[in-house]
Amino acid sequence: MKRVVFARTAAMAVLVALLPAGHLVRAHAQDPEVRLGETIRAEGTVTGRVVNHDDTPVPNALLRLRDVTTGQTVQTTEGDKAGRFTFVRVPPGSYIVELVDRRGNILAVGQMFGITPLKTVTTLIRLTSSPWYAGFFRNAALLAVASAAALGVTARGNGGQPASGRS
Repeated sequence: MKRVVFARTAAMAVLVALLPAGHLVRAHAQDPEVRLGETIRAEGTVTGRVVNHDDTPVPNALLRLRDVTTGQTVQTTEGDKAGRFTFVRVPPGSYIVELVDRRGNILAVGQMFGITPLKTVTTLIRLTSSPWYAGFFRNAALLAVASAAALGVTARGNGGQPASGRS
């Protein structure tokens, strides 16, 4: 009896392993909307919130889900009054969520994330008091100056005076 159960379990595992990636086979013969052996796409869900820099919700925010591999917008949605949003039936892949204005200009971008079949990913979009890229360039400039100083690169200020620690 144990051998029969083991053999059937092994056979089912092999059949599942042979299914195309990202697909499942439904076998609910009693479900009138699904035919036996029908292949469906296994998709995920993305949920999240949009908040201001002080954590207050951004009501009725316009959002785009962008596939970072292709650069294409996959879906758009509008958040609710509490700043919550959901994208459903999202194919497996890597994405970002963009907060946009009515003209489609990007106001904020969430972190990149990956989604796998039948999973839900939660993300947060936070508006800052300055443009999203301001901190990046400020930090990049500080990093460049620090790296140059560590390598002994001398910077000269106005009037030809040394501006770095090494001259």
